[in-house]
Amino acid sequence: MNSLNAWIDREQAKLKIKKFDVNAVILAPFMQGQSFMNTTIVVTGDEAIDLLGGLSRILIFENFK
Repeated sequence: MNSLNAWIDREQAKLKIKKFDVNAVILAPFMQGQSFMNTTIVVTGDEAIDLLGGLSRILIFENFK
């Protein structure tokens, strides 16, 4: 995440039109903990699984093993 934030800072500085903001989203379905945000938004656990849609279908089969 630190390198992604550094990349965002570099790209933001390159923008000729300053009214745009560069942001990133990380979907981490198997990461435990609260989702959080700064320049990079990190969505974890069930929230990420919901956003990934098809992953929840695959996980149904994984739970039966």
